[in-house]
Amino acid sequence: MNRGGFSRLAAIGLALSVAACGAPEDVYNPQPDPGPLPGGAEWPLDHDKVPVTEWAELIDTAHQECVGVDGPLLAAQLDAESGWDPDAVSNAGAQGLAQFMPATWAQYGRDGDGDGQADPFTPADAIVSQAGFMCALQDLVRTWEDDGSLPPGQTMTLTLASYNAGPGAVLEYGGVPPYRETQQYIPKILDLRVEYAASTAGGGQPPLDGYTPAPTSCPSQSNPLERGLQAPALRGLRCTETVFSNILITSGWRARGSSPGSDHPLGLAVDSAASTPWNTPEGAKQNWQHAHWTQVNAQRLGVRYIIFYNYIWNPDAIDAWVPYDHDSGVVNPSLDHQDHVHVSYRAQGGDPDAPLIPHKPRQGTHPRGLWLDPEEALP
Repeated sequence: MNRGGFSRLAAIGLALSVAACGAPEDVYNPQPDPGPLPGGAEWPLDHDKVPVTEWAELIDTAHQECVGVDGPLLAAQLDAESGWDPDAVSNAGAQGLAQFMPATWAQYGRDGDGDGQADPFTPADAIVSQAGFMCALQDLVRTWEDDGSLPPGQTMTLTLASYNAGPGAVLEYGGVPPYRETQQYIPKILDLRVEYAASTAGGGQPPLDGYTPAPTSCPSQSNPLERGLQAPALRGLRCTETVFSNILITSGWRARGSSPGSDHPLGLAVDSAASTPWNTPEGAKQNWQHAHWTQVNAQRLGVRYIIFYNYIWNPDAIDAWVPYDHDSGVVNPSLDHQDHVHVSYRAQGGDPDAPLIPHKPRQGTHPRGLWLDPEEALP
């Protein structure tokens, strides 16, 4: 927490002053907000990684105050702030597990254990106060996102920036302020958040690069496009529907005459598209989220290759996304795979318990100016 920022704030709603956070650097362009897991689920906390069982239970209760401030995020902040030392006092005077400055504690401190006193050195009080403080900041960031003062889609990142640099600085710069401390703080917390995330339903593996493992079991949602698919593609379709609420399946099996040389007639290919228009920033973001999630889960799903937006990725032969042109030579959004993600699957399928593989994104923006840098599409 930036001790000079919030200790001077009388109220969150009036937090318009710029917090001193070191000398400004070049304007910072943050990585996209990882936010919830695909599908909107919050990350569960790994209790074994919290040094005191009672604290893990307190975090699980405290984070329920609002959606978006999950248990692993709070644990990451407590780790970074005090190293889990409830008696910590910084040189600047920050106190306790959550390292509140006295003036900030006077406004946001709560009695978490019901003893009638709000004490920053009492873990139960510090944890519930930390959650409430972060939720208040998140509410403010979302208000500014809604009115256009801040860019959308970076709520968690900008909440952390507000926590560290002060919301006034975030508002002034229209995003993450160009302060070295803040630029270092955000990725540190986001990395720790991954470390504190519990294994999910995806075969006992935590998220990788912000992407959740494909579940080991994906139920049918009675999609008629399941017809004709072999088991690997059927699993890929069902897992996509399980994980993503904003991705629509657009094609599965097709007759050979309609798709020469394609895996569709074999029942080993599935096409999907964002629920919002593909040629908008949100549509591009949704499609890249799905493409990268599929890439990270390639071994689990038995992926043979992925094509999206004139690029192809092959887990065996290709190190990264490389340019792709349709065999027909025809140029249009469909054949160029600009408006949908194509996934072909191996006939032998994948291993639902296989390790995730780090995604290697394509860099750059399409020359027509569409927002398609996949690193800006992390969920």
